[in-house]
Amino acid sequence: MVFAGGEFSVTQIYQIDESGECFGEYDLDTGIFTDQVWHKDRIFDVELFTLNGVDFSLSALAFREPSRTSLWRVSNGVNDVYIGGTIHILNIDDFPLPDLFIEAFSRADVLVTEISQEDIEGDDGDEADLQTVNPDGLLSEILLPETLQRVHVFLDQFGVTLDPVDDLLPYWAGRAFLQLKMYSLGYGPGVDFAFQYLAQELDIPNLGLETAVSQVEAINTRELSSATADEVILAAIDAAESDEYFAFLDFMIDSWRQGDMGFFKYLNDLEKAEDEEGYNLILSNRNKAWIPQIEAMLETAEIEIILVGTGHLAGDDNVLQLLEDLGYTVERYR
Repeated sequence: MVFAGGEFSVTQIYQIDESGECFGEYDLDTGIFTDQVWHKDRIFDVELFTLNGVDFSLSALAFREPSRTSLWRVSNGVNDVYIGGTIHILNIDDFPLPDLFIEAFSRADVLVTEISQEDIEGDDGDEADLQTVNPDGLLSEILLPETLQRVHVFLDQFGVTLDPVDDLLPYWAGRAFLQLKMYSLGYGPGVDFAFQYLAQELDIPNLGLETAVSQVEAINTRELSSATADEVILAAIDAAESDEYFAFLDFMIDSWRQGDMGFFKYLNDLEKAEDEEGYNLILSNRNKAWIPQIEAMLETAEIEIILVGTGHLAGDDNVLQLLEDLGYTVERYR
């Protein structure tokens, strides 16, 4: 079946030897095959009709309400804010964004992200960039020859050199390597960036819950480990060259779109079990630091839509639970 801007058409139906999980149902007496088709966050109930059991025609198509997604409404009984979980990187195929996010954004007066666009583009962003510089020297000088050779081979396929990231800490250089591969596969900036762009176009204020500097400091502290520069760089290249990494990324994006918080709780629980100090640095401590700011927003008549990584809304000390514990009403947005 092919989705073409609002309607489905049948292109080909053929027999297969075995299938995975399937919710379709074929009635031999009426010749009607009923199925449910998902297109992003839209759900369609589809009926196909056949007279001869081979050639099908579309007999009915019903649109359902958008499916649940990673978006909540928080209220103090008078004022509301919307809080949405985000994914920081998306594939071009992941657009358009869920309808409910667009709807909530259209009702908001202020966009709130982890870091404001002004900070990213201003002096704070420049200072954060300085904190990614490696005090131990250039990667080209400290990496083992065999590691450096693999770096060059990896970068050659994209027509770039090590020079732009040579002075970075291994974690940030490795992240740049991963992004190169992501961009080549059609991935790019995620939910936060998309709404920051919309906010700029519509002249909607964009506030930040923290600064670029504080976020980089937290990440740098977490990434301090016994791993050598060579191990960090090789692990990044291994991930970039792994089909499993991108299959996992796609699964995470799908889980975000469907609002599967159980999956994100599972990831957080794993991280906490493996590195509780790192978990506190990246999730728990930052969640708690954001709560007074969100409470202040709930005291104003303006409606804010707050977008943070979905991991901040799942597991221990998550933002939604902390607000609920303080007595605020927290409910899924529609």
